[in-house]
Amino acid sequence: MTIAMLDADLIVYQCCAFAESKPKVTFGEDDAAKGSTLESTIATVEEKIKYQQLMARCDEVVLALSGDTNSNFRKLIHPDYKSARTTEKPEHYAGVLEYLKRNYKYRSRKILEGDDILGLAITSGKVDVIVSGDKDILTLPGRILHIVHKTKVQGPPRINTVNEADRYWMSQTLTGDSTDGYNGCPGIGPAGVTEILGRDQSQGLHEMWYKVVQAYERQSRHKRWGNMFNGWSPYSLALANARCARILRDGDYSESLEQVVLWNP
Repeated sequence: MTIAMLDADLIVYQCCAFAESKPKVTFGEDDAAKGSTLESTIATVEEKIKYQQLMARCDEVVLALSGDTNSNFRKLIHPDYKSARTTEKPEHYAGVLEYLKRNYKYRSRKILEGDDILGLAITSGKVDVIVSGDKDILTLPGRILHIVHKTKVQGPPRINTVNEADRYWMSQTLTGDSTDGYNGCPGIGPAGVTEILGRDQSQGLHEMWYKVVQAYERQSRHKRWGNMFNGWSPYSLALANARCARILRDGDYSESLEQVVLWNP
């Protein structure tokens, strides 16, 4: 029996947002608006779950769901983390979530995001493959299936090595994620990552981390970017961004204490 864990947060949000964007039309004398119903949205979600299970080539699925948004542990690390996400959830979001919790196996923890549930599961060997359409899944080692846009050819699951995962994680530490509210190293974009980390794919984490910290220190002395550190020291900002970018792995969370064990270099 092989098990895939799916990023259900993303599935639910995408399907509900798509349903909400559909134009409402009218039928009959009562002129009642007919758009996407909760039932039709649930059907779309289930189609996507079945598709991802098929692509993952697994017998069973478990859903990964975020806990309490307000209790997200990353908000204690970086005050701007997800601070820009103030919009309401799309229509049917709560209803679909309730349906999934009643009808599917799922895993969730109050202070964790769905990504963390995926990371803990795959790195502890509790599932065989993890599935997500979010590129952040590439920061995790193990057997992963990154769902690409429908205009691209979907490949099979692949093994992401520890070195590959750590490199992508350090890349995220440099560039940040504006969607999540942490902006990385001031003045460093995707084009600068290879220049900083180099092309050697066999580097260990500590070697890459040293280069990341050096980059933050250089930028803090730059007359254009230095004032964007907003009171952070170069090292403290690099560490905060690394902790925000790190999807939890086995050993990073204590089940008994319900606490995250923050990464330390």
